[in-house]
Amino acid sequence: YTELTGSLMDVEMRIAYEGVTVHTRMAMEDGYPLMELVDVVDD
Repeated sequence: YTELTGSLMDVEMRIAYEGVTVHTRMAMEDGYPLMELVDVVDD
């Protein structure tokens, strides 16, 4: 039996849409994985 949990993953995302780029990453909060906003850049 194998289990993959949020605490075992390192997740970062870069989303670019209509001249705006957003950087997010996953952060553990109270044992629960949540996406965290890191930066917003207006290109």
